[in-house]
Amino acid sequence: MFQCSVLGGGVMNAAAELTRVLVVDDDKFDHLAYRRLFKKANVAVDLIPCYYARDALAYLRRPDHAPCDAIFLDINMPAMNGLEFLAAASAEFGEAFSHQVVAVISTSMDPRDQEAAEGYDAVKAFYSKPMTVEKIAHIGALVAEARRAHS
Repeated sequence: MFQCSVLGGGVMNAAAELTRVLVVDDDKFDHLAYRRLFKKANVAVDLIPCYYARDALAYLRRPDHAPCDAIFLDINMPAMNGLEFLAAASAEFGEAFSHQVVAVISTSMDPRDQEAAEGYDAVKAFYSKPMTVEKIAHIGALVAEARRAHS
């Protein structure tokens, strides 16, 4: 599953690629955990909290929304789950959304969830909770790679 080759000082450098992250997770504890992890990594980041997937879609629809470097997306949420969010965002925003770096972060160990999530071009990583500084650094490296690919 997750293998990170970013070690030592590279962890902090890669994590620094993340300056704005949309966090889509219904668990308030997880939002706090992300803040602590970025603080531990000594990375200043603007975390945009969305406790419901529909709120994240509304945020992305706003013409004045600040662009995000990445989206941290939970699978198991009420009303609209992470897979439904991926389907809706992919249908509504098309190719623009496929260039987004989405990291699915879930307690689900069901391989069908991972397979379904990875069927979306925007999904660049799938992690099991809890998150770690190393996983955040890996997402930062994916963001850097995506910037190079689309510049």
